[in-house]
Amino acid sequence: MAECPVYPAGVEPASDRQETKQVMRQAIRELRRVLPDQPTRSIALWLRVTELPRVRAAQHVLAYNSLKGEPVSAPFVEWCRESGKRVSFPEDTPLPDATDYDLVIVPGVAFTEGGDRLGRGGGWYDRLLPQLRSDCATVGVAFDIQLLPELPVEPHDRPVGVVVTETHTYGVTSGV
Repeated sequence: MAECPVYPAGVEPASDRQETKQVMRQAIRELRRVLPDQPTRSIALWLRVTELPRVRAAQHVLAYNSLKGEPVSAPFVEWCRESGKRVSFPEDTPLPDATDYDLVIVPGVAFTEGGDRLGRGGGWYDRLLPQLRSDCATVGVAFDIQLLPELPVEPHDRPVGVVVTETHTYGVTSGV
């Protein structure tokens, strides 16, 4: 796990969970902005993702269109389409029923090895994940610097089954 300064020098964790999450989001986004070789790191990450048996077997994938600083998702989306998979995105209208997916790729600001995640703050994935079929694989994707030993988790926060970075895969025991 990468050593990662979550809080800038001299900044103490906020007492309120929402404030703490916002401080963490800001600090990690700053770290991502200066992370070198993001396209190369993204390719390494997606190669690890495509090695997972449940990813290979999936027929309907919910992917994401990457924002600046996130693992670039275009190579993975292209691989899915070339592999004959149906690909949907959160911004699709109408969005397919959540029970239609075999695989959901979940971006995040930060993750733990156990699958806890800190999202962008809108709660979209926290609302989606409980609606998925129990056999739907959920894979969180992030760069090594986004992997933290713990995160402030609330009851509505939903973990993912597997977390993949450019150098490691965590949680494979969940059957993914």
